[in-house]
Amino acid sequence: MKTRLIILLAILGLASCRKSDRDFDESLLATQDATDVKLYLLNNFYIVDDVAKKEYGMTPGTTSGLTSCATIISNTLGSPNTFNIDFGGGCTGADGRVRKGQMYVTVDGTYGDSLCKIEVNFLDFFINDVEIEGKIKYTHNGMNADNLEHYLYSYTDLKLRYTNPDKVATISGSGKKILYSDRDAFDVSDDVYKLTGSSEGRSISGNWFESVITSPLIFDHSCHYINSGLMETTPANLVPRFADFGDGTCDSAIVVTISQTQHLVTAP
Repeated sequence: MKTRLIILLAILGLASCRKSDRDFDESLLATQDATDVKLYLLNNFYIVDDVAKKEYGMTPGTTSGLTSCATIISNTLGSPNTFNIDFGGGCTGADGRVRKGQMYVTVDGTYGDSLCKIEVNFLDFFINDVEIEGKIKYTHNGMNADNLEHYLYSYTDLKLRYTNPDKVATISGSGKKILYSDRDAFDVSDDVYKLTGSSEGRSISGNWFESVITSPLIFDHSCHYINSGLMETTPANLVPRFADFGDGTCDSAIVVTISQTQHLVTAP
């Protein structure tokens, strides 16, 4: 069904529609921005978790395949501890995404313990030519009823700057990220996360929007995409957009319904 929908949308040219939400009530801009920030949020924590577990001796080495071409400088003796993850002028990870620039990470507390605080700052950092500006904060919130880690996260005025300097989305949000499945404690590449929460901000069109995850987004690191879950995004003065991330199939397609009409958003 998803394959037929994608073919139809490609024929109609809807997948490439980039009109303003304010001018065209089938614009996908706000949904695309809300989707991008969720994926970048999970993806960047994945890198931090992989590097931290190696630097603290919790695993023998990094296993995500995303930092093999990065230079990592760590300080685990100071307070707080710091990690500088430098992807240089361009570094292709195992997920096929190209990263450049730096992620500067501070860890306040014992990594992996309850109430440990992590802050990620981005320095000229890009993923596939989208620049991420600002910071993301995580707080370890202990173990849940299934004895799996979960973190609270927040970000304020995080900016996604697209190739054109005039195309900037500014987004704030918060929620909870839960380690949904951890088949091998020494290998982060098989971890599966569940994400809940909400966000708000301005899309690249300049239109204000609010977005809420209505069914947890599931991110399987072996897939590199969010492959199930539901999200509702509502631009100011317009009807809601309902994003369906799929049934668990590993692909980048997200089906968005606006007033009973289906469209396609492609995850970065």
